[in-house]
Amino acid sequence: MKILISNSLYQILQTRLSGFLAGVTLSNDELLITGSMKSDLNDQDLSGSISKLESFLPSGFQIVGTFSEKIAELESSNSKVHIQLENEQEGDGDRAVKVIAWSISNETRANCEVVACDDLQVEQRIARDFVYFKLQVKMLISQFEDEAGSTVIEARNEISEQDAVFFMPAFRKLLKPNSLTKKLSNQTVGQVFTSNKESTPGAKSLYEIEVVETRIYAEPAPNPSIFAPYIKLNPTEKRLSSLPIDVTASCFVPTTSTLTELTERLRCCMERLCIDISNSSHLLTSNKTDDHIAIPQYYDYLLPGWLHPVRVCYPANKSDDQLYQYRKEVLHHVFMQAEVPTFRRNLALVLPPQPEESSNKIVCPHIGLDESRFSRYQVAYVQGRYTYHHYKQDSIDDTGWGCAYRSLQTIISWAKYHGYCNKSVPTHLEIQQILVKIGDKPKRFIQSTSWIGSIEVQRVLEAHTGMESRIINLNSGPQIAEKGRELLMHFRTEGTPVMIGGGVLAHTIIGVAFDEVTGATEFVVLDPHYSGGEDIKVIHKKGWCNWKKPKFWDSNTFYNLCLPLLSRKA
Repeated sequence: MKILISNSLYQILQTRLSGFLAGVTLSNDELLITGSMKSDLNDQDLSGSISKLESFLPSGFQIVGTFSEKIAELESSNSKVHIQLENEQEGDGDRAVKVIAWSISNETRANCEVVACDDLQVEQRIARDFVYFKLQVKMLISQFEDEAGSTVIEARNEISEQDAVFFMPAFRKLLKPNSLTKKLSNQTVGQVFTSNKESTPGAKSLYEIEVVETRIYAEPAPNPSIFAPYIKLNPTEKRLSSLPIDVTASCFVPTTSTLTELTERLRCCMERLCIDISNSSHLLTSNKTDDHIAIPQYYDYLLPGWLHPVRVCYPANKSDDQLYQYRKEVLHHVFMQAEVPTFRRNLALVLPPQPEESSNKIVCPHIGLDESRFSRYQVAYVQGRYTYHHYKQDSIDDTGWGCAYRSLQTIISWAKYHGYCNKSVPTHLEIQQILVKIGDKPKRFIQSTSWIGSIEVQRVLEAHTGMESRIINLNSGPQIAEKGRELLMHFRTEGTPVMIGGGVLAHTIIGVAFDEVTGATEFVVLDPHYSGGEDIKVIHKKGWCNWKKPKFWDSNTFYNLCLPLLSRKA
């Protein structure tokens, strides 16, 4: 067996002690690892732990193996593979990891090959070999007390498997199990769906399917008397509450699957959703003083190193603040830091993209810049995503006065992408209104073409996002070279874009290269004075987003740096 794994996930695994591997079996005896999760390998209820971890995975993926520094007890975990991470000591004292893998079959072990692939290569493999379905399911969830007196949730499909029919809006067709013609049943998912002309732009392999109910009788309906209601009363003092709901399930299906196999996978997806909701009982159950049941809502998130979304269930009646502790638990399961607001609702993946997400603004324009000459430098960039805001966007001609506004918009776009702000990126007018509201500017400032600087950026950031900032003063532009190490640490610890303003000009710093031996420093500067189209080649070639030396800034001008700081709350 060959184990395929992305380079980024391969590096991540070597920094962790133990956990579970999520993945999927491909053709040609290949196993693709899609992510890693954390739980106790020695848990007495190991199968229960695995079931809970799999509730975070879309249908089609599962826990396929384990990894640890020591050989784990694999038989009880139903693992297909185990990756052992052996510590080795390098000459300079750094930790190195030797990776050894076994495939597990019938309790026997055989060595297998681990192949670390380019990230883009494995992402393209997922996009090529799988079709992503969103399944709309009608369910009935019930809340009751078990024999131990604990309040639990039980979920079941309102539409039985025998009566379930899968409606595909993109094709305006019904897919009924066991009723496919021979020609249709042998067609593959890849042949039918990837050739669809009506797929959503930007999400070509995402299809929505609705589960509907139909009953067809080949002969006249039987005697109606068999449908007479029959009621049986079981007197009990236990409280029972039920609620019909609509839930969305995610399912990845190989393109090589036939349509008959597709219907079976969709059925399995429905069954798994029942289990997943039951595993979320601790979130959905109410207290014993009322009969309310929280409606489960599922959100998808893209995480570093993962090849598919991670699914998280939240009760509709609880706010993000009330779910703080639960989010910390989820972060623990996927090896994410508790300080990073990864699983807030406003950070969930939205498919198809919403208008703001699919706007023409360039995301992360620094990607692709040449850094080959910095081989001996320490290099760090903004962590995560942001959009490039510059002159003349959004039908506003702010040439000559709006550069700091645009830099502020870039910073707030970063805060919005990463959950530190659930408000939209403010317009120039809204920025001016904020400054007037907090008492920084007079009313006549509104709808003016007046400049703003680093201090105004700091105040708007705090008022609009709640993020605090640190100001660094420079007596001249080239003095920024003395702040190379400090900015390097900022990008590594805070990871936020930095605004620099002096005179009547403002820029955004989104990266730094620092030579610890010579002190030489260069910066990736995002220039808001650009007023052309969203052409990344032109932006790179003409230097609107590129490496700049300290002499880029005026030696006869004072400058202020505004460094946004993270709020340390998940």
